[in-house]
Amino acid sequence: MMELAYKQYGQSGSPKLLILHGLFGMLDNWHMQAQRFANHFEVFTLDLRNHGRSPHCNEMDYTLMAQDVADFCAAHGLTNIHLLGHSMGGKTAMQFAVDHPQLLSSLLIADIAPKAYSPAHVKYFEAFRAIPFQDITSRKEADEAFAKYENNPAIRLFLLKNLEKAENGYRLKFNLEGIFNAYKTISGEVSIPYPIQIPTLFLKGALSNYINESDEWDISQQFVNAKFVTIPAAGHWLHAENPDAFFEVCMAFLGE
Repeated sequence: MMELAYKQYGQSGSPKLLILHGLFGMLDNWHMQAQRFANHFEVFTLDLRNHGRSPHCNEMDYTLMAQDVADFCAAHGLTNIHLLGHSMGGKTAMQFAVDHPQLLSSLLIADIAPKAYSPAHVKYFEAFRAIPFQDITSRKEADEAFAKYENNPAIRLFLLKNLEKAENGYRLKFNLEGIFNAYKTISGEVSIPYPIQIPTLFLKGALSNYINESDEWDISQQFVNAKFVTIPAAGHWLHAENPDAFFEVCMAFLGE
């Protein structure tokens, strides 16, 4: 069993909300939202395998990651959970609904469909491999090196949160090769073999193309109790780009 790193917020007697980050993310990305949710829930933010402080391994697919979350629930005595997942974490949450529906009260899926996507992270793998982080002396220097691969400073800031100080320069927290070897699987489809009855909220960014209208029709056949809400003025990182609207929409769904 893989013991995932986690952070806990809120009161132990409250309803349970688990939050799963996306590719190259970590539990720290959800700190601000978790603090807000903690006024209403006992919140657990998790590092998925090969990310953050969780163990590194060679095997990585959605069935394994969903089982990691189920094992976490068993270890902490969690049932009737609300499960919120963004991007890769959202696909993990969908797989969890297929494999472990008895543990779920509701699903919240942030800006991802169960379909396969074309590879969009190749330049980041190139950057993480090419930049000699062990020779870099500051985060500013790391940012300047990464700017050759990504010109959006917000995305660079997000990605470079994966750096930590080492004896020489910096090192990566995540398992680069493990994630790279699993990338085709991570980008691939989550198979939904039967209609999912669990109440599910799909949130999409108004400026994102990860979920389109035809996806909504397909999803509604797979998740028969699905609702769709668009978060204005937000792209794929909708929880960070419009945090107030994201929180309010989630709370309106969770309060139903």
